[in-house]
Amino acid sequence: MSKAGAVVSTLAGNVEAGSADGKGADATFDDPCDVVLATNGDLLVSHRHAIRVVTPGGAVHTLAGSGMAGFVGGQGPVARFRGPFALSLDIDGSLLVADQGNNAIRRVTMDGAVSTVVGNGERGFTDGSGAAARFHNPTGIVVDREGTIVVAD
Repeated sequence: MSKAGAVVSTLAGNVEAGSADGKGADATFDDPCDVVLATNGDLLVSHRHAIRVVTPGGAVHTLAGSGMAGFVGGQGPVARFRGPFALSLDIDGSLLVADQGNNAIRRVTMDGAVSTVVGNGERGFTDGSGAAARFHNPTGIVVDREGTIVVAD
């Protein structure tokens, strides 16, 4: 159901696929999967092995990852994802990412530092904490008020 008179506009991106940072139509995206609103008003977008930021003014920059697939923690472009899918804000304001292709849940701070919360890249269905837990292509994530992370797997 839609509201009569609703206005749709493009904040950032255009019809061409890519990973270009820029403002408005100068920025490009390739298969964005999810978006979440950060506490500062920015939009965080999971996109082809990277996490991108879209400001309220339409400026786009890459927060973490470089678009190259992998399973590496680190700062900004050093980090690697393999199909970051679902996003959720943690209670501390950091971003949690269901890194589907790596079968892991990753944390991204607002300064672009990436670490692994649970999972180690191996596929499976094992309860546990840290690297002992196993997922099989996690596709959803949410954090409750107490900070419990719930994953659809």
